[in-house]
Amino acid sequence: MNKPVAMLSLANVVAATTTAQGTCGSCFDRLRAKRLAQDSSCSNYSNIKQKLQTTVHCWLLLLLVSTLSGANGLPSPRHLLGAHLLLPHHRHHHHHHHHNVHLRSAESSRPIVVRMVNVTLLQDALNVSLTTRKAAMELFIEQTEAIDHMNLTEAKRHYGFQDISLSYPLMEQANASEFEDQVHNVTEYVATEAPKIYDSLYILSAVMKRLVQDKLLHRDHYNKHTQYIVEKVDHNMAMAANLSGIPDNTTIDVPSTFNTKYSSPAYGLSMEVIKLLDLISKKYQLALQYLQPAQG
Repeated sequence: MNKPVAMLSLANVVAATTTAQGTCGSCFDRLRAKRLAQDSSCSNYSNIKQKLQTTVHCWLLLLLVSTLSGANGLPSPRHLLGAHLLLPHHRHHHHHHHHNVHLRSAESSRPIVVRMVNVTLLQDALNVSLTTRKAAMELFIEQTEAIDHMNLTEAKRHYGFQDISLSYPLMEQANASEFEDQVHNVTEYVATEAPKIYDSLYILSAVMKRLVQDKLLHRDHYNKHTQYIVEKVDHNMAMAANLSGIPDNTTIDVPSTFNTKYSSPAYGLSMEVIKLLDLISKKYQLALQYLQPAQG
């Protein structure tokens, strides 16, 4: 059977406090009479009485606060004293296990900063994507001939059935047969796409820089060929960061693994770079088509 909950009003507490004080007073009077009979000094008695009264009042106050907070749903002493702002809270952390080691997911909710698009920065970003894509293609040809001993046509036929299996935000679009982006608001379009461009380039750059460390590419090949393709990726990454306002040295999650069974990882990743730079150029061109007439 449920016990009735005692509801204490402020008047009840005050009455209880007065009664307790009266009881304590009578106790003190008896104590005084006994003490005076043993000792003529009253100063010691006054000190004892003052300490005992202070103790009683503290206990009554503590009882008042705990009763009101529990019975009437008022804030707990932790909140009343502001202790919840200073003391640590215990939260439940849900640990997710992945096959890959993550720093921060490129697909996670980075705040999208919507601001006026700088036409000059956008045009510069387009120019860089076009020129670096051309340079990267020339380097790609040289790298394929040096590492795989094939031309691009032969390498595509030889490796075409394999999948590098590297996930990045624009992977599906980069490998799509058609470019289907539509712009309803150019400012929001750039604010949304520029961070995806940055994250995609960041992942490709980071994975390619690990090829030697992961023993998937000889250092001599990397130094002579692959590192220059990575430089083109980093250049475009810097342009995307300027365009979207992403701070320098922003780090994101990079998958620790991809398809290491791919016959030529340097070829597979470089091919992704070429396709991604081609996609990026199309996105910048589309944005400029909508932006320039609006500001003309």
